[in-house]
Amino acid sequence: MDGPMAARIPSLLWILTCTASTAGAQEGGPGPWVEAHCLRCHGPERARAGIRLDLLLGEEAFSREARVWDLARELVAAGEMPPAGEPPLPEADRRALLAALDHRLKALAADPRDPGPAPLRRLGRTEYRNTLRDLLGLPGDLAWRLAEALPRDAPSDGFDNQGAGLTLSPLLLERYQDVTEEILDAVLALPASRKAWTPPVSGAGRRAWAEERLSLAFRRPARPAEVEARLALLDRVEARGGDAAEGLRVFLRSLLLSPSFLFKVESALPERPGQRWRLLDGYALAARLSYFLWAAPPDEALRRDAATGALLDPETLAAQARRMLADPRARSLAEDFGGQWLGYRRILDQATDVRVYKDFYRKGLRRPMYEEARLLFQTLVEEDAPVFLLLDAPFTFVNGPLAEHYGLPGVEGPKMRRVELPDRRRGGVLGLGAILTATSYPTRTSPVLRGAWVLETLLGQPPPPPPPNAGILSSPEGGESSRSFRERLEAHRADPACASCHARIDPLGFALENFDGIGRWREGTEEEPIDSLGLLPDGSRVQGPVGLKDWLLEHREDFARTFLERLFTYGLGRPPAFEDRHRIQTMLERAGDRDYRFSAFVEALVRSVPFRYVRCRPPEEESRG
Repeated sequence: MDGPMAARIPSLLWILTCTASTAGAQEGGPGPWVEAHCLRCHGPERARAGIRLDLLLGEEAFSREARVWDLARELVAAGEMPPAGEPPLPEADRRALLAALDHRLKALAADPRDPGPAPLRRLGRTEYRNTLRDLLGLPGDLAWRLAEALPRDAPSDGFDNQGAGLTLSPLLLERYQDVTEEILDAVLALPASRKAWTPPVSGAGRRAWAEERLSLAFRRPARPAEVEARLALLDRVEARGGDAAEGLRVFLRSLLLSPSFLFKVESALPERPGQRWRLLDGYALAARLSYFLWAAPPDEALRRDAATGALLDPETLAAQARRMLADPRARSLAEDFGGQWLGYRRILDQATDVRVYKDFYRKGLRRPMYEEARLLFQTLVEEDAPVFLLLDAPFTFVNGPLAEHYGLPGVEGPKMRRVELPDRRRGGVLGLGAILTATSYPTRTSPVLRGAWVLETLLGQPPPPPPPNAGILSSPEGGESSRSFRERLEAHRADPACASCHARIDPLGFALENFDGIGRWREGTEEEPIDSLGLLPDGSRVQGPVGLKDWLLEHREDFARTFLERLFTYGLGRPPAFEDRHRIQTMLERAGDRDYRFSAFVEALVRSVPFRYVRCRPPEEESRG
């Protein structure tokens, strides 16, 4: 097979698209359209790129390659296929193809009652901090200092709260043990916390006290055996003459190092014979919802609805979600969900060359840039705005130094404030200094990094990694003009191994070239003006950040789908599987009925089968306990 596999991806997907259209429209037969356009290159006589369509057209082959068909469908819908150099697909044929693909793929999807996998998740570091704060009454800054002694959680699928990344190694368990001793010292030093957690001396009240605190720590009713074990610990402390402080340490240590505390262990309603999935009980739903929206344990209102079973009703669950979004604790969505999805959290550790970008350090822009991005996302949540506010907001948040950096007059002092913008160049994520800096190299801008960020983060279309033989654009010695850099990049794109991907990436990045490597606006010089025109493979012209915003708003449903898929991943601790694609579409339509407002996406997700149900364990696992 000629050439690297990565360079053949567009061709391969175009082949699969031809196949899928026939499979959908002709019940698996090749059909005249495929015979006319595909088999001459991918049939028995000539298997270009090693692909023979006559071996892939049957129903079994379609089922086997369903995930590839799903990707092909997305590329056709996005206008990415047919690839450059192939005759365009007539609109009527494109619509018929998408309908046929949807029909066949839906038939292959899992049972609509199957919620998919539910990974076991440890409390992430942020969740651990907030749980210490709420459970033990620790001040937020103290809880954060204690939690920071733990290593950062490894991100998976873009987030650090995913089941795949939240493992527990022996070394990490040792760190938990060390941190727990520091927590116990803190509780003993705080009068209110010490009073709340010091066990009663004796009597019937001790059992009720222990049961209540175990239930709070484990986020579900304590089991009798769990209560008995803790009471036995206290009895042993007293038998050897230990005081109240020692009893507190022993009791609380047993809670904080318990798997029921460190992990979000989810319980479901009793299983009936032959049942394959179960509805989560009220306590598990309460914890799912609170850690999703607050990165914190359930509050009293959630616990009350969990105890009565009211949370089992989707309407009540959605109403609780609306209440929680109006609570200040929902700011965690801007810090943890938005900060990781959009990537503005990276500005807090961003490396920028002080010799090239002195103002970044002289004006102290790192924290204001982060706050600008966080406050934009927080506004989306608090005002329950349509999610497209992220693409084109008429305002931003700045303090004096950041306003000076952006060229916005009339703002002084260190306090962040909301300001209306004079034009559309700056508002929204494309004009955020945090994003523009994080998608640049330390010494220069990068249309490639910025274009890839737009494709992957905003449209959910990550470009494939470069092939092994792709050339590398090294950072220039000293300065280099925007024009000369663009010329070098154009030469790089002439390499056939690089052209197909760069044709999609670079034009989107070129549209942001008026922003320098730390987000300042620049026009260039009369001799060398900034060239911010991007020409996309389909012939679309994207001129500057305003033109890019308009282009993205034309693809708003792709953006909304990406937003929902990222919210799904963050909320459930796993990315959507192939079987979830039609659920995602249903949720997207429900959000669209409410103008794509933030709460509409949240409510659609928490009402969904994957959020409310879990699979039953296989019989052999049940027997192992």
